[in-house]
Amino acid sequence: MSVTQRRSASPSMTDGITGRNIAKEEHKVTETMPTEPRHTDLTEADRDAILASACDYIESWLDGDADRMAGCLHPGLAKRAVYFKDGEPVIDETTRDDMVTATAAGHGRKYQRPYEATILDAFKDIATVRVLSSAYMDYLHIARFEDRWLLVNVLWQPLS
Repeated sequence: MSVTQRRSASPSMTDGITGRNIAKEEHKVTETMPTEPRHTDLTEADRDAILASACDYIESWLDGDADRMAGCLHPGLAKRAVYFKDGEPVIDETTRDDMVTATAAGHGRKYQRPYEATILDAFKDIATVRVLSSAYMDYLHIARFEDRWLLVNVLWQPLS
């Protein structure tokens, strides 16, 4: 199912990929994901490094490996969960240091190993990866910092 919305745009707005002027075009907002991520300007090594960072994140959590967790997280990491408490929405925030400490304490070791990491989209020096594990759905924003890809944002919810 798709939903179409009209949005006004500045007269010089371009789409950023093809350079096409989209100021007077109708913009579509859809509920379905594109079948293929863009992966613009990414090498196979970049894709491997992005997925390696995502796997470091979930595997270190499941294994209780704080050093490996620290190595894949940017110091400015913002990890957030959204849930409802007493009918009100709550945002739970976790920092990089909190995540490393919780990993070292073994909080993730009680969960089963199966997981799936998928690059949803990537463009130049940024990527979005979905990690579905036995306990969580995580959406990761990963960015290139010189020769390393590090997690800068995580939005997550428990599966149950």
